[in-house]
Amino acid sequence: MKVLTNLDLSKNELQNARIQNLATAPANPVPGQIFFHTGDQVFFGWDGSAWVDLGQELDGSEIVALINASSAVIDDDNLSTAANDAIGKRHAHSNKGTLDQITAAYTTAEKTKLAGISTGATKVEQSATNGNIKIDGTERTVYTHPGSGTNPHGTTKADVGLGSVENKSSATIRGELTSGNVTDALGYTPIKNGGSTPEIRAGAESARPTATGSGLVYFATDTRVIWKDTGTWEQMGGQELPIASPTVLGGIKVGANLTILSDGTLNASDNPASFLIKQEQFTVGAGQTTFTLTQGTYKPGTNSLFWFMHGQKQPNDALIETSPTTFEIAGGLEAGTDILVEYIELISASPYPVHASEHLSDGVDPIPVATSSADGLMAATDKSKLDGVAANANNYTHPSGDGSLHVPATGTSNNGKVLKAGSTAGSLSWGTLYADDVGAVPATDVVTAPAANKILRLDGSGNLPASVTGNAATATKLANARSITLSGDASGSTTFDGSANRTIAVTLANSGVSAGTYPKVTVDAKGRVTSGSSLSATDIPTLTLSKISDAGTAASKNTGTASGNVPVLGTGGKLDTAVLPALVITETYVVNSQTAMLALSAQTGDVAIRTDLHKNFILREEPASTLANWEELLSPPDSVSSVNGKTGAVTLGKADVGLGNVDNIQQAPATRTITAGNGLTGGGDLTANRTLTLGTPGTLTPSTSNAVTASSHTHSIDVATQAEAEAGTSAAKFMTPQRTAQAIAALQAVKSVAGKTGAVTLAKGDVGLGSVDNVQQASKTEFNAHAGDNVAHVTAGERSGWNAKAGKYSTNLGNGSATQFTVTHNLGSMDVVVGIRETAAPYSVVYADVQIIDANSLRVLFGAAPSSGQYRATIIG
Repeated sequence: MKVLTNLDLSKNELQNARIQNLATAPANPVPGQIFFHTGDQVFFGWDGSAWVDLGQELDGSEIVALINASSAVIDDDNLSTAANDAIGKRHAHSNKGTLDQITAAYTTAEKTKLAGISTGATKVEQSATNGNIKIDGTERTVYTHPGSGTNPHGTTKADVGLGSVENKSSATIRGELTSGNVTDALGYTPIKNGGSTPEIRAGAESARPTATGSGLVYFATDTRVIWKDTGTWEQMGGQELPIASPTVLGGIKVGANLTILSDGTLNASDNPASFLIKQEQFTVGAGQTTFTLTQGTYKPGTNSLFWFMHGQKQPNDALIETSPTTFEIAGGLEAGTDILVEYIELISASPYPVHASEHLSDGVDPIPVATSSADGLMAATDKSKLDGVAANANNYTHPSGDGSLHVPATGTSNNGKVLKAGSTAGSLSWGTLYADDVGAVPATDVVTAPAANKILRLDGSGNLPASVTGNAATATKLANARSITLSGDASGSTTFDGSANRTIAVTLANSGVSAGTYPKVTVDAKGRVTSGSSLSATDIPTLTLSKISDAGTAASKNTGTASGNVPVLGTGGKLDTAVLPALVITETYVVNSQTAMLALSAQTGDVAIRTDLHKNFILREEPASTLANWEELLSPPDSVSSVNGKTGAVTLGKADVGLGNVDNIQQAPATRTITAGNGLTGGGDLTANRTLTLGTPGTLTPSTSNAVTASSHTHSIDVATQAEAEAGTSAAKFMTPQRTAQAIAALQAVKSVAGKTGAVTLAKGDVGLGSVDNVQQASKTEFNAHAGDNVAHVTAGERSGWNAKAGKYSTNLGNGSATQFTVTHNLGSMDVVVGIRETAAPYSVVYADVQIIDANSLRVLFGAAPSSGQYRATIIG
């Protein structure tokens, strides 16, 4: 809240007050202004020329140093006068050597003696005669005693200024003196040698006296060392702090990436992603191609080094990154060229891959996958193949000699065949086994009754001669049909005798889970679904980016403004200015001729506006003095060529938009009657739409006159001259095609009309007649009668009285977080009065800053965020 006058508290207390807290001193201070510096934790006051520490505490050495360093005199009238006089008379002598010799011979005692002799003084000596003195050797009587006795003059102690002195001996006085009396009289405790409060002196180091054990404290003003006399001089302070080293405890300086808090704590950044963007400027020397950074380092090969010349960023193709502190510019530059280098210095290398991962195939400096002819990284497929090879596996080659051959492929055509050896070594093939291949069967091996390891002979009908027990290799069907029944988790049955295929209709047992679709199911050891539910966040595994095939390249990048990051749009959909490159500023010049344009000190991209041609030109390349280097900026054709047939500085009237018969006033009520006049038919009251039919008009020519009949009418035409057409100031003249062409040739076309472009069609609202209907209004007599009806209308006095009444708007303020609130009162005035009170008892009035935004809104500012609805503001105006 700004108070624009003195605030008189009438000797009342200012309770719970807080001095203004600022991180930097306020601008334009006035004498007596104070504030609290939040960084230094110090109260400062403005003395008219500088900010003074109001809470400064000085020790003895600081006081002496301030006195010695100050050019001002000590604030004592006599001393100030003497010091100022001495300062004013300070001068130098050309014969200083001679004067120094005279000064050395001229002792202090002699100077003191001479200083005590007045100008023109005579020699006065003691006389042996009582009451006499000798002046220049002559006796002079200066006093004649009036008489004799102990007090012949009757002098009292008051006569000699000792009226308050008691007549006591020195012994009596010494007996009455105590240390307390002396301290009270002096106002301080006197110092004695060896006391706990020693004497304090200051001076040059060379003037320090010999140590005697006096307890004297001596401030050496030139070396800033504090000494104490303890019998020997002992240094008490002012030691020079050595610079710290690995073996010496001492002072350190705060370097890059370090901060010191107000309590002296030294902090280093512990953010692994922290980095610094630094800039250094170089002026290229003759033949110079190598440049050395002195303010920091960068990481070569990480695209973190950039360079600028003439205010524009240059391609990094010309940079050769030779080390973290050096780089080269291929081909060199012209001597004297200024370049600016910007680079990123990492506090921690964590944002970049470690050395091992840098060399992945998609790293900063990738190593390719190994091929049969070149070294490189192992491909994932090769790794999988290698994992599938057993330990100690060898490169086995099967022998190809006879006895070591592989069995030939069987194939479907070799079914039931046997492997036969060929006639030559190493030959073999599949073939049918014939009786000739195995030779004759001995007669003893062929029997007619079943026997072990014998061949059973068929009878003459081709049947077995006897029953054979055991399992037949093939059969038409089972002797006894069998039942096949399913049980357990499924049910169903059928009979099977082997004569044909059978199908079992299987019925699955219910698992207890209701029918439906479930994103997540639980399956038992038999594969049965025992429960179903919806997916939760914990059911979705954490997928790495490599498992997502359509994530895009940006998904693998972090957001931010560093190299390789994806920038994020901020408030308002705009990029952070830190990611935008430097831009060249284009200058615009307005000139009135080609000569003036060619004389410009313009750079490529600058624009010249030619007022003589009404055209704009841009400099494609330098120099600007060459006309061919300037290219005309072509503008699109004017959006509007004419409006209602008019060009130039168009002024439209109501007749131009079809409302020539309408006045911009409130229309007559429906009870009014429209009567057709000469040349018109129709009409009636306004309770319904009425039509007035205009008789066919006669042809207009420059020679026709204003005339009307019962069925027709004509008008006279006042045609504009060429000067009037080009001036466009007459609203009562008509334009012929000739005049229109002349005006178009002389004047620039209309840019827009009522905010519209193109083939403009204006409505009555575009010309301020939106409330008017295109009908004949009441006659002036009727309108005057209506306008004079003070019963139906508000009088001017009534209107003025109502308009003079102030409006009022009230609203509650506070939401527990905001300190500023915009109030839209819509009172239409900036001359408002704002009152703020509490919404709870005792409804105290409070004061806050109020800023008038415009005629319909203002802003209320609080020092602390009010709670929800804590205050109510009322605006009157």
